[in-house]
Amino acid sequence: MTTAQPFSRRIESRKLYAIAIAVVAVLAMAVTGMPWMNMNGIGFPISWNGLGHTSSVDGLTGGPNPLGWYVIGAGIVALLAAGSLLLERTRPYAQIALSVAAMASLAATAVPVGILIAPTWYHGAMFDRGGVGDLIRDPHFHIARDVLETPVLVVEAILLIVLAVLCAAAAFSLRTTRADD
Repeated sequence: MTTAQPFSRRIESRKLYAIAIAVVAVLAMAVTGMPWMNMNGIGFPISWNGLGHTSSVDGLTGGPNPLGWYVIGAGIVALLAAGSLLLERTRPYAQIALSVAAMASLAATAVPVGILIAPTWYHGAMFDRGGVGDLIRDPHFHIARDVLETPVLVVEAILLIVLAVLCAAAAFSLRTTRADD
Protein backbone atom coordinates (compact mmCIF):
# COMPACT_ATOMS: atom_id res chain seq x y z
CA MET A 1 0.00 0.00 0.00
CA THR A 2 2.86 2.39 0.68
CA THR A 3 4.42 1.81 -2.76
CA ALA A 4 1.23 2.99 -4.47
CA GLN A 5 1.24 6.25 -2.56
CA PRO A 6 4.46 7.70 -4.08
CA PHE A 7 3.31 6.58 -7.53
CA SER A 8 -0.04 8.34 -7.18
CA ARG A 9 1.73 11.48 -5.92
CA ARG A 10 3.91 11.47 -9.03
CA ILE A 11 0.82 11.22 -11.23
CA GLU A 12 -0.85 14.07 -9.35
CA SER A 13 2.34 16.13 -9.52
CA ARG A 14 2.54 15.66 -13.30
CA LYS A 15 -1.11 16.67 -13.70
CA LEU A 16 -0.66 19.75 -11.53
CA TYR A 17 2.44 20.83 -13.43
CA ALA A 18 0.68 20.26 -16.76
CA ILE A 19 -2.36 22.30 -15.70
CA ALA A 20 -0.28 25.12 -14.23
CA ILE A 21 1.95 25.30 -17.33
CA ALA A 22 -1.09 25.29 -19.62
CA VAL A 23 -2.86 28.05 -17.68
CA VAL A 24 0.19 30.32 -17.55
CA ALA A 25 1.04 29.66 -21.22
CA VAL A 26 -2.50 30.55 -22.33
CA LEU A 27 -2.45 33.69 -20.17
CA ALA A 28 0.90 34.78 -21.64
CA MET A 29 -0.40 34.23 -25.17
CA ALA A 30 -3.62 36.12 -24.35
CA VAL A 31 -1.66 39.14 -23.11
CA THR A 32 -0.13 39.52 -26.58
CA GLY A 33 -3.64 40.43 -27.76
CA MET A 34 -3.86 43.32 -25.32
CA PRO A 35 -2.59 46.79 -26.31
CA TRP A 36 1.18 47.09 -25.93
CA MET A 37 1.20 50.58 -27.43
CA ASN A 38 -1.51 53.21 -27.06
CA MET A 39 -1.34 56.63 -28.69
CA ASN A 40 -4.39 58.13 -26.95
CA GLY A 41 -2.08 60.11 -24.65
CA ILE A 42 -0.58 62.00 -27.58
CA GLY A 43 -3.88 62.69 -29.33
CA PHE A 44 -4.35 59.69 -31.62
CA PRO A 45 -7.08 57.16 -30.72
CA ILE A 46 -5.08 54.18 -31.95
CA SER A 47 -3.47 51.26 -30.15
CA TRP A 48 -1.50 48.20 -31.23
CA ASN A 49 -1.22 44.82 -29.58
CA GLY A 50 1.88 42.65 -29.33
CA LEU A 51 1.09 41.00 -32.66
CA GLY A 52 1.18 44.33 -34.50
CA HIS A 53 -2.59 44.57 -35.03
CA THR A 54 -4.24 47.94 -34.61
CA SER A 55 -7.48 48.95 -32.96
CA SER A 56 -8.12 51.30 -35.86
CA VAL A 57 -10.86 50.34 -38.30
CA ASP A 58 -9.90 52.74 -41.06
CA GLY A 59 -7.42 50.45 -42.80
CA LEU A 60 -4.31 51.87 -41.17
CA THR A 61 -1.26 49.86 -42.18
CA GLY A 62 2.28 49.79 -40.91
CA GLY A 63 2.34 49.29 -37.17
CA PRO A 64 5.08 48.35 -34.75
CA ASN A 65 7.17 45.20 -35.02
CA PRO A 66 4.97 42.16 -34.25
CA LEU A 67 7.30 40.83 -31.55
CA GLY A 68 4.47 39.16 -29.65
CA TRP A 69 4.73 36.20 -32.03
CA TYR A 70 7.84 35.11 -30.10
CA VAL A 71 5.66 34.92 -26.99
CA ILE A 72 3.04 32.91 -28.90
CA GLY A 73 5.78 30.52 -30.04
CA ALA A 74 7.06 30.02 -26.49
CA GLY A 75 3.49 29.46 -25.27
CA ILE A 76 2.86 26.79 -27.90
CA VAL A 77 6.11 25.03 -27.01
CA ALA A 78 5.10 25.09 -23.33
CA LEU A 79 1.63 23.72 -24.13
CA LEU A 80 3.15 20.85 -26.11
CA ALA A 81 5.58 20.13 -23.28
CA ALA A 82 2.71 20.13 -20.78
CA GLY A 83 0.88 17.66 -22.98
CA SER A 84 3.92 15.40 -23.01
CA LEU A 85 3.58 15.08 -19.24
CA LEU A 86 0.12 13.62 -19.60
CA LEU A 87 0.53 11.21 -22.50
CA GLU A 88 2.17 7.87 -21.79
CA ARG A 89 3.77 7.64 -25.27
CA THR A 90 5.49 11.02 -24.99
CA ARG A 91 6.45 10.88 -21.31
CA PRO A 92 10.03 9.67 -22.06
CA TYR A 93 10.56 12.94 -23.94
CA ALA A 94 8.81 15.16 -21.41
CA GLN A 95 11.97 16.19 -19.58
CA ILE A 96 13.61 17.36 -22.81
CA ALA A 97 10.41 19.07 -23.98
CA LEU A 98 10.01 20.87 -20.66
CA SER A 99 13.65 21.99 -20.71
CA VAL A 100 13.20 23.39 -24.23
CA ALA A 101 9.97 25.10 -23.13
CA ALA A 102 11.74 26.66 -20.14
CA MET A 103 14.47 28.03 -22.40
CA ALA A 104 11.95 29.29 -24.97
CA SER A 105 9.93 31.05 -22.28
CA LEU A 106 13.03 32.63 -20.83
CA ALA A 107 14.15 33.75 -24.30
CA ALA A 108 10.67 35.20 -25.00
CA THR A 109 10.98 37.23 -21.79
CA ALA A 110 13.50 39.32 -23.72
CA VAL A 111 10.62 40.72 -25.81
CA PRO A 112 8.69 42.68 -23.15
CA VAL A 113 11.86 43.46 -21.18
CA GLY A 114 13.60 44.68 -24.34
CA ILE A 115 10.62 46.86 -25.25
CA LEU A 116 10.60 48.41 -21.77
CA ILE A 117 14.35 49.10 -21.96
CA ALA A 118 14.45 50.30 -25.58
CA PRO A 119 10.92 51.17 -26.80
CA THR A 120 12.11 52.13 -30.27
CA TRP A 121 13.03 48.46 -30.84
CA TYR A 122 9.27 47.83 -30.90
CA HIS A 123 7.89 50.93 -32.61
CA GLY A 124 10.86 52.90 -33.95
CA ALA A 125 10.50 51.79 -37.56
CA MET A 126 6.85 52.81 -37.54
CA PHE A 127 7.72 56.35 -36.43
CA ASP A 128 10.59 56.47 -38.93
CA ARG A 129 8.12 55.69 -41.73
CA GLY A 130 5.93 58.52 -40.42
CA GLY A 131 8.87 60.94 -40.53
CA VAL A 132 9.04 61.55 -36.77
CA GLY A 133 11.70 58.97 -35.86
CA ASP A 134 14.20 61.65 -34.77
CA LEU A 135 11.59 63.27 -32.53
CA ILE A 136 10.90 60.09 -30.53
CA ARG A 137 14.62 59.46 -30.11
CA ASP A 138 15.22 62.96 -28.72
CA PRO A 139 16.10 62.58 -25.01
CA HIS A 140 14.07 65.69 -24.12
CA PHE A 141 10.86 64.07 -25.30
CA HIS A 142 9.45 60.96 -23.69
CA ILE A 143 7.06 60.01 -26.44
CA ALA A 144 8.78 56.67 -27.08
CA ARG A 145 8.05 55.54 -23.51
CA ASP A 146 4.76 57.42 -23.08
CA VAL A 147 2.97 55.40 -25.75
CA LEU A 148 3.87 52.04 -24.19
CA GLU A 149 1.38 50.15 -22.06
CA THR A 150 3.95 49.47 -19.35
CA PRO A 151 1.67 47.47 -16.99
CA VAL A 152 0.78 45.06 -19.80
CA LEU A 153 4.43 44.56 -20.72
CA VAL A 154 5.39 43.99 -17.06
CA VAL A 155 2.63 41.39 -16.67
CA GLU A 156 3.83 39.69 -19.86
CA ALA A 157 7.39 39.51 -18.55
CA ILE A 158 6.23 38.12 -15.19
CA LEU A 159 4.05 35.48 -16.86
CA LEU A 160 6.93 34.35 -19.06
CA ILE A 161 9.30 34.10 -16.09
CA VAL A 162 6.71 32.09 -14.14
CA LEU A 163 6.22 29.85 -17.18
CA ALA A 164 9.97 29.25 -17.44
CA VAL A 165 10.20 28.41 -13.74
CA LEU A 166 7.24 26.01 -13.94
CA CYS A 167 8.69 24.22 -16.97
CA ALA A 168 12.11 23.94 -15.35
CA ALA A 169 10.62 22.70 -12.07
CA ALA A 170 8.54 20.08 -13.90
CA ALA A 171 11.61 18.91 -15.84
CA PHE A 172 13.63 18.73 -12.62
CA SER A 173 10.86 16.78 -10.87
CA LEU A 174 10.94 14.21 -13.67
CA ARG A 175 14.68 13.88 -13.23
CA THR A 176 14.35 13.24 -9.51
CA THR A 177 11.52 10.70 -9.96
CA ARG A 178 13.60 8.76 -12.51
CA ALA A 179 16.48 8.66 -10.04
CA ASP A 180 14.11 7.30 -7.37
CA ASP A 181 12.85 4.48 -9.64
